[in-house]
Amino acid sequence: MTQVCPKCSYTRKPVDSVPAWQCPSCGIAYAKFQQAALSAPALPARDGGVGQSTSYSRTVLFAVFAAVLAIGYFGYEKVVKSKSTDAPRNFSSTGGEVHETDNPALVMTMDSGGPVLRLKAETSAQLANFTKAQVVMFATSWCPYCAQARELFAANGVRYVEFDIERDHEEAQFQKDVLRQSGVPIIVIGNRLVLGFDEKQISAGLKEL
Repeated sequence: MTQVCPKCSYTRKPVDSVPAWQCPSCGIAYAKFQQAALSAPALPARDGGVGQSTSYSRTVLFAVFAAVLAIGYFGYEKVVKSKSTDAPRNFSSTGGEVHETDNPALVMTMDSGGPVLRLKAETSAQLANFTKAQVVMFATSWCPYCAQARELFAANGVRYVEFDIERDHEEAQFQKDVLRQSGVPIIVIGNRLVLGFDEKQISAGLKEL
């Protein structure tokens, strides 16, 4: 039987003069080398150890990422989307969508002409304690913009009630504490609140009456 060195793979030849138990090429003792190889602890396979562990970690990370995405999607569907599609919207009698403001007495509607401040129903009821008129102006005798509003009302035959905030103390307190407005003129047309002399807003409000 031909002897092949388990270390250097040298094939022993008949002419080799070294002992039969020794490799003529590298000089090892065949039996000792084989015995040492058999007694050495087996090393973990490179691909089956680290590679499998890395692959497993990636799988776990992917599963966690997919779960987070799913939770986020269904949360959006349930909370955000349901609010935008299922929640009833509040509209004013003029067709504008109603938005809350920082002022508890007022709301804002987005009408064709832009944003409009309006009195809430309870605020209109409080104003009705002073007058039932559809057009009310909080003013002073010396204010030039108040004078312009009077001229506009007169030119259009508009009947209105005017409160002088320097003389009508309860009404002035209503303007300050309830409407939370300062300055003049403050004009209420129906439930529309016009700050200052704004002819466009005044005309639009009169058309709603």
